[in-house]
Amino acid sequence: MVGYNPMYCVILSADVDEHVGRGVVLLSGNDDPIYPYEERVWFADRAWHGGSSGNGPSMQAVLPDDDDGGDDRAVYDASFWIDADPEADAVRVSIGDQQRELPASNGFAVCLLTNVEEPQLQSCKPVVVANRVQGRWVAADSG
Repeated sequence: MVGYNPMYCVILSADVDEHVGRGVVLLSGNDDPIYPYEERVWFADRAWHGGSSGNGPSMQAVLPDDDDGGDDRAVYDASFWIDADPEADAVRVSIGDQQRELPASNGFAVCLLTNVEEPQLQSCKPVVVANRVQGRWVAADSG
């Protein structure tokens, strides 16, 4: 990302939707103890740029393009912070009937869902089904 010095912040996880040019990065400004915060990012001028940030998962309205003649209902980008196995370098999550793999480190992962309509926000929460530890996928605890 443009403007971040890796000496002072560590990327714990990131998830981007390249089709819409938006993403979320989970960072930590400390390494002991880890203090996670998220930064929303967008793609412009061939680089990812930081936007709003916060100390927890977030939801942002994406305003429709009034000039496209299409549906003018607002949709949302929602981020979800995911608890991962502390030794995992990736998690596999289930979102409805789909699965995705996300990078993880230090027990954290982040998932971004883009262009979600408001009624779907509660039902689209990602559920961890497996953690990748030392190159092997291990089923997540169901309890």
